[in-house]
Amino acid sequence: MTSAARKSTEQVKRTETTSAARKSTEQGKRAGKSIATPTDEESEEGEEELEEEPAPAKKAKMTKGKGVAVERDRGKTPTPEELYDHLMNGMGWQATRFADLELLKALEIDSDMAELLGHLKMPKLLTMASPTYKELTSQFLSTLEVTYHDSRHVRQGWGKIKFKIDGRVYYMNFRDIGIVMGFQDAEETTLPRCDGLPKKLWELITGINHRTGADKNSRIRHPTVRYLHRLLVHLFYPRKQHGNVTEEDLRLICPAISPYTTPGQLPLPSTDIYAKFGMVGFFVSRLEHYRDWAWTTGDKEPKIGIGGMITPLLQAQHINLGKGGVGLNSLMEPT
Repeated sequence: MTSAARKSTEQVKRTETTSAARKSTEQGKRAGKSIATPTDEESEEGEEELEEEPAPAKKAKMTKGKGVAVERDRGKTPTPEELYDHLMNGMGWQATRFADLELLKALEIDSDMAELLGHLKMPKLLTMASPTYKELTSQFLSTLEVTYHDSRHVRQGWGKIKFKIDGRVYYMNFRDIGIVMGFQDAEETTLPRCDGLPKKLWELITGINHRTGADKNSRIRHPTVRYLHRLLVHLFYPRKQHGNVTEEDLRLICPAISPYTTPGQLPLPSTDIYAKFGMVGFFVSRLEHYRDWAWTTGDKEPKIGIGGMITPLLQAQHINLGKGGVGLNSLMEPT
């Protein structure tokens, strides 16, 4: 069996779905492409930060045990044991950057931020702040398996996850993840698309023309919108250059801005294209991405920064976090 075929087979085993049709479509978007293909926004010419990286066939050094360098094959799907060892010994860890509520209050924009997050149906992000626990997060990511449902289950919602901590198997369904994180659980896990939307939204919030790869956070005129963008990038795309603004970023923040627009300002259809967008599925797909990226990345000094978003899931399962968490950082603190 070729490496590509073996990789495809192992991915099907790893990320289960409840129908063959969903496997061929959603798994391609959430598992396969997170390993091998850049997103549209990040692959366009001139874009400075690549969120997704191809999985090269060549081997790279990994650390095992007591600092002994061995070769890791980035072109294969690792075993949970291999991935756990690499996460523990071959990756850097940094605190997840959450909102600084005290700063927002001092700037008198805390209520504005709460309102924008409410429109995005992520109200808990205003006050959420959790340390990262390296060992527990490594166990979580290295054993993470996701099931996406074709139809909404009464108890599970649109999917479920499975992971192991200290040898014990844990399950969480999308409905419960939504309750813990304050996210909407709905059918679609990818951000909606609408022709011309990123361009028009960028012009609306900055007053200048959209230029792929050249749009900067500092150009956003309203301080609350500027802070909102930085917050979402740090939480869901922690590897990106937070000062850059991609078209995917703009599609993510659109529901927070559209309620304040007049008809015709944005090229949105009459129907709500975000009605079926499930933030829970989007969040889980980001976890899958960083699970896979940790193994396939060719970065010389790779760092994981999404651990603080995993900690609430561990707490919901009453897992003993112990000591040694990576501390909290606000958006304004240096890395």
